[in-house]
Amino acid sequence: MEKPLCRVCGYRHYLSEGHTIGTKEAKQGKVSIKNLVTPKGMGTLLSHVDNAKREILAADSLVKVKGLWNKADAMRALGQAAKDLELVNYATEFKLRCERRLGEMLEQEAPHGGDRKTDQVRGGSNLIELGVSPDMSARARRIASVPEEKFEAALAVAREDEKQITRNTVEALIGHNHRAQGTGDNEWYTPAKYIEMAREVMGAIDLDPASSAKANEVIKASRYFTLKNDGLKKPWEGRIWLNPPYTQPAIVHFVEKLMKEYLEERVGEAIVLTHNYTDTAWFHALAGQAQALCFTRGRIAFVDSHGDRCDPTQGQVFFYFGDNIKAFTRVFSLAGCLLRKAIISNEGRSEMPMRMPLELGMA
Repeated sequence: MEKPLCRVCGYRHYLSEGHTIGTKEAKQGKVSIKNLVTPKGMGTLLSHVDNAKREILAADSLVKVKGLWNKADAMRALGQAAKDLELVNYATEFKLRCERRLGEMLEQEAPHGGDRKTDQVRGGSNLIELGVSPDMSARARRIASVPEEKFEAALAVAREDEKQITRNTVEALIGHNHRAQGTGDNEWYTPAKYIEMAREVMGAIDLDPASSAKANEVIKASRYFTLKNDGLKKPWEGRIWLNPPYTQPAIVHFVEKLMKEYLEERVGEAIVLTHNYTDTAWFHALAGQAQALCFTRGRIAFVDSHGDRCDPTQGQVFFYFGDNIKAFTRVFSLAGCLLRKAIISNEGRSEMPMRMPLELGMA
């Protein structure tokens, strides 16, 4: 009688025999560990991060480093299927170290025949042929640019947190803010429940000016602008949802654009989601014009393009622009602490705020 096919690792085996790495990777020669048993037998593998460092440093070609990355990726998938957090975290750290080494090697290639525009490397090989996508190449170079001491410190903090380690968690600790590039693994998506709350307040979302096709599957804006078609150069109208890129000067440009369109009354309503960076000029520009704010209770668990949870290192705030303040306070009171703005008139009466001119040019 043939052994049952395991949905976890892709091999035929009895449960008592333990899992092995997937058939596809093994046949392609991408995985060197053939009998990785879980959860028993993992202690020795997971107790020596130094072994992983040595193995990666010993890899003297892009092909070998990518092979180690494939092995780590397969281990992570196995750990997720087995719900083994220790294995998932070990494999994630292994992958990050591989990516860092890959980035270092790509930087070394560039002065000796490498071409950053085509991702062609010495010998005429293309990175795509090696299984290195443009996203991975950019990510690897970015991680490689981080000083080793800072990189190791970020991994140590992530390890001590005793939660699932993700690339986004480590990048946040390093200082790479989410959506720094606007695409790929730096793009964090707002959980659907907050989008639905915004939709309930405004009735619909006419435009998301800092989005992507994948993000709009949840946001369902009538129109959206991406990095490629540059929403900063286009008119914004109607009801706006905005979760802007958080790097400088991009966030300033998006805030300036929103303020201009709102004060000129092309934007009727808007809800903006940012980190609660209360020490910045752009934050005070938003707070100075918004009719209400909601400081989140805790931090929002964003989701990256792979479906992994992304935990920022600080809390968030929603800014509301428009006349439907009662609906915003009713709906977003479930999300955190609410502040409503009022203007004190000369007679001492509290009045509802008006759209007021604003000096832009924030730093």
